[in-house]
Amino acid sequence: MPRVASLRLVTFVAAAALALAACSKKDETPPAAAAAAPAPAAESPPPAPQPVNARAFTIGELSAFSLRDGKLEFPNDNKIFGAGHTPEEVSALLSAAGQPTDVIHLDLDPLLVKDAERVMLFDTGAGANFGPGAGQLPQSLQEAGVDAQSVTDIFISHVHGDHVGGILNPEGALAFPNAKIHISKPEWKFFSGLKAEQAAGMGVQNFDALVKAMKTAAQTDLDKAELDAAVKDARDKRLKIGDLVIATFVETLERISPKGRRQLVGGYFR
Repeated sequence: MPRVASLRLVTFVAAAALALAACSKKDETPPAAAAAAPAPAAESPPPAPQPVNARAFTIGELSAFSLRDGKLEFPNDNKIFGAGHTPEEVSALLSAAGQPTDVIHLDLDPLLVKDAERVMLFDTGAGANFGPGAGQLPQSLQEAGVDAQSVTDIFISHVHGDHVGGILNPEGALAFPNAKIHISKPEWKFFSGLKAEQAAGMGVQNFDALVKAMKTAAQTDLDKAELDAAVKDARDKRLKIGDLVIATFVETLERISPKGRRQLVGGYFR
């Protein structure tokens, strides 16, 4: 091929290549913009922690629950608590414990203990005796999975309204219809001999109905022979309840007068 023709061919090929390249650039279209990612959904706040009204634990081989009934509030005025001290002294203790200093909060926590045969409730809370801040025992029992009809025994430490108020339901009937109520003979004699206005001074607002109902279910059993039988029964069942301590306590009660016995058992509460 003549040299001039070769140069013309090279020139043509180069021009064609440039033209194709130009056409190719014109035909290119920018890729579609990627769809904007959706904004992340706003995170919902975590649910507020629910109060625990029934706390499970064990006593030796027994299962138990601390059951919340509510709380009481008393002014920090040294009339009920901190007698003999100033409000400032009590306030210092409350403040150190992270508590408000103008009022004193008292939790109400009946104890429930279960073995293979019995469901035993120790005190029953305030019921309706102290307003809406208490009386939550039925809800706590439900949280613990315990039906009120399954309670076999109720033990009353003393007859203040925040301990016996839950014996009756709002309709005035026994809240635990299948339970025997265990209360000491001196305590029952004292309580059943009160007048309604005297009982109201101890925080018991439904006195007449309560005494009437308790007469059908109360077992006054602080006598030594009966307690000894209960200790023997517990020992036979290998229940670790510290029977030596109980026996010693019963023997001590026998050595003192009924008046001294009441001071020992109930003096801290009246």
